[in-house]
Amino acid sequence: MLLRSHSSRSNCLQCGAHVPSDFRRVHGDDDDRAHRCPECDSWVRICEWSAASKDVPTTNAKTIPAATRGNRRAEDRQDDALRPSFRTLESVRRCTH
Repeated sequence: MLLRSHSSRSNCLQCGAHVPSDFRRVHGDDDDRAHRCPECDSWVRICEWSAASKDVPTTNAKTIPAATRGNRRAEDRQDDALRPSFRTLESVRRCTH
């Protein structure tokens, strides 16, 4: 019996995080590969097709040092830590107008 292992296809090509197949299908390239994901890129950029390896005009806030992003309330940071990294249905809703 052959067992299928997780292939690199199910992982983000940028950071290696697991990416659900629905995310790869909606936001990925023509081969359903995610070049970026919510773990390593912002939703604004993902909605501009950065996950499909397109050059986008928006700067990735996740690569800017925290000191330059301004102060955030401790409650907001705690909420971010408790929130799941992403949900597929939310990703579709965020990118539709």
